[in-house]
Amino acid sequence: MKNIYLALLFIFAFNFVQAQYVTIPDTNFVAFLQSNYSVCMNGNQMDTTCSDIVNAISLNCEGQGIINLEGAQYFDNIISLKAENNGLTILPNLPQSSLNFLYLNDNDFTTITSLPPNLINLNINNNPNLTSTPPISSSIINYYRGGTPNLAIPNFNVGLETIHIFDCNLSVVPTLPNTIKDFNIESNPNIGSISASSLPPSIIDLNINDCGLSVLPALPPNIEDLSCGGNSISTLGILPSTLKRLYVSDSPNITQLVNLPDTMYRIIAKNCNISYIDSLPIFMTNLIDISDNQLTSIPNFPEGLLIIDLSNNNISYVPKLPDNLTILRMENNNVSCWPVFPNLNIIEIFGNPFHCIPNYLTAMNVWSYLDTIPLCNFGNTSNNPAGCPSGQGITGYIFIDTATDCQFNGYETPFKNLEVKLFDSLGLLLETTASDIYGNYKFTTSNIGTYEVVIDTAGIPFLPSCLSPGVDSTVSITVADSLFDKVDFGTTCSSSVDYGTLGISTLGWVFPNQTHELTVNAGDLSQWYSMGCLTNQSGSVSITVNGPVTFLNEAPTSLIPLVSGTTYSYTIADFANVVNNKDFRLMFKTDSTAQSGDLICVTVNVIASAADIDSTNNTYTYCYSVANSYDPNDKQVYPRSVKPGYEDWLTYTIRFQNTGTAPAFNIRLEDTLSANLDYSTFEVIGYKHANSFNLVEDRLIVYFPNIMLVDSTTNYDESIGYFQYRIKPKAGLPVETIIENTAYIFFDFNDPIVTNTAVTTFTETDLSVGETTNFQFQVFPNPSNGNFYVQTEKYNDIKKVEVFNMMGQSVPVHYELNNHLMEINLKTATNGMLLLKVSSNNGVSTKRILIQE
Repeated sequence: MKNIYLALLFIFAFNFVQAQYVTIPDTNFVAFLQSNYSVCMNGNQMDTTCSDIVNAISLNCEGQGIINLEGAQYFDNIISLKAENNGLTILPNLPQSSLNFLYLNDNDFTTITSLPPNLINLNINNNPNLTSTPPISSSIINYYRGGTPNLAIPNFNVGLETIHIFDCNLSVVPTLPNTIKDFNIESNPNIGSISASSLPPSIIDLNINDCGLSVLPALPPNIEDLSCGGNSISTLGILPSTLKRLYVSDSPNITQLVNLPDTMYRIIAKNCNISYIDSLPIFMTNLIDISDNQLTSIPNFPEGLLIIDLSNNNISYVPKLPDNLTILRMENNNVSCWPVFPNLNIIEIFGNPFHCIPNYLTAMNVWSYLDTIPLCNFGNTSNNPAGCPSGQGITGYIFIDTATDCQFNGYETPFKNLEVKLFDSLGLLLETTASDIYGNYKFTTSNIGTYEVVIDTAGIPFLPSCLSPGVDSTVSITVADSLFDKVDFGTTCSSSVDYGTLGISTLGWVFPNQTHELTVNAGDLSQWYSMGCLTNQSGSVSITVNGPVTFLNEAPTSLIPLVSGTTYSYTIADFANVVNNKDFRLMFKTDSTAQSGDLICVTVNVIASAADIDSTNNTYTYCYSVANSYDPNDKQVYPRSVKPGYEDWLTYTIRFQNTGTAPAFNIRLEDTLSANLDYSTFEVIGYKHANSFNLVEDRLIVYFPNIMLVDSTTNYDESIGYFQYRIKPKAGLPVETIIENTAYIFFDFNDPIVTNTAVTTFTETDLSVGETTNFQFQVFPNPSNGNFYVQTEKYNDIKKVEVFNMMGQSVPVHYELNNHLMEINLKTATNGMLLLKVSSNNGVSTKRILIQE
């Protein structure tokens, strides 16, 4: 027994000798170290020999409320220390050899007694009580000390390239080394004047905003960036030919911009009194922002320009807009006629006295307030009182010709969802669209040529109401970028009927032990076009659902089925009384034993008493799969695997959800179709919200104007939308052909959400539709009070982290990478089970996590 005690004592003593602990006095620093270097901490004791500390190359403890950084000196090999935005008052002796980058800005230092000798970058900005620091070492290249008015100006060594001393109560410009490139003395209003000799010729970036200047100093000959706003200067003089970027906002005495060098590609001159610009630099590409001025005219725009902001002026004439322009902001001017709009992403032109526009755009925010404004028609004084040039494109109206006079009389019912196609003179398909809920359609093509506009009535129970124009109209555009409007088509019911299934969709989370709604859009398919051609037609609808689900009940306000096993039957006395997209809705619960990728297959049979023009849609099959995670914005395809030579439909569904905190005003979907698809077969078969679309070659764009999609926290079900279409592959595709499609979802002005890639594979083998991945991760501690850590094999592979509650709703999450672990903060979430979804370069994986206090 004595030997055992001696052995234990020896082991304890050996470990004690190996580990060298120091006390960390600051409780917030202790908490940070425990969270990020837990294996090195024992309470407030830190093991200075711990490999995670010894081998660390950076220490990032910004914004932790730390006052005393004692303990940081034991990170012997760090190159970078970021300790900004704390409450630091005490700085220990830091590593003397390795540290090159030190960020101490936004703290409460009064004195810094020592600094490492090999610093390259020192940032002590915004320490207002700082009164003394060591001299600047010769190794420092970048020196930032703005917002330190009580600190004396040091001697600047040769070799310094960056000096920022903004907001420091300077009255004179200090002596600068001839190596300086970036000099910032912004917000020192007592300077008053700057002599030419005080600015070395090496300066490239100069910021003298708000320095009390009435005269612009002679500028360094190689300057590229000049910020001189907020002063009383009245003229810019002759600017150096090297200048690329000019910032002169809030300069009330600046009344004109003249002799701007052609090297410039960015101008920001907001809130001045500019009334005249002689010309704009011809190579300008990045930005013109001359908003809130007195301009009445503007010179020609450089052709490569991407962004224009001329809002809040008095401009009445706008020259040709650059072809590559992406953003146009010209609200609150005096423009009555616009030039042709290029393919803008953002356009804001409200507050101008225009009555018509030259063309419609693909930018979804345009449609929100311009879609109801007509295209200009020269000579039409009511449509175009300003006499603007005619708009461009081909537009028309499709209506139910109840007057049977072949003309739209202003009161007839619009015919929606009818496909319209545009062909060139050789019969090649150029563009596909459909009539919207108001019966309108629009083609963007406006080049000179002869075109054929064709409405697609094949296989549907409608006819053109008149022989002329019938189903097609010839359009000849003789002037480029002109408008050809009123290419209208009247329709009427034929003697045929079409009963069947248009499409199938789901709402909710198809996840084990969760409930979702299945909607079958079936019945008299003339409803899809806002018509009901025949009444007193009886029949039946039966829906068979096979897969790992249990039927719960019919959805509220839907018809009640007769249930027999997995078949749900409806006897229909009159299909005219059926609401196709609302009456056949069933609630299912996914089995708890269901696995990701398990198929749920739905077969619908529709039988009617009348003869059917298209029997191919009487029986309809569609499968969807159980998910292993929830993504509210995704793209699905059915089928996912087919035999070589398959030529039937591929059905795509793009789903989107507003997971923000406010309504989404406008939504746009963009989808580039695979070259292996036959674009002529494209057909929209379902959506939740009114929209319009254009398919030009392989590019599909869908607009949801004024959708006002509520956020998910306000109304979960109403925060969801979808768009469903089908299309056939090209004939004769061989084995191993892969058809891939990815969608981009734009909510208002936000960056797009990129969906998963929907894949269909041509194979002789029956493939599983489930997602497979070799990506795995560990999460700990679990359960937790809200802080979790994710560990993977390759930490830099993680692309996205999402958390959802058991209703499928997104939960706010903050995450960041700390010392080889992904830290996840869910402190704002309530107690209970959540789903953690981690996406990496190698796949997607989901785990359940539990929050409990």
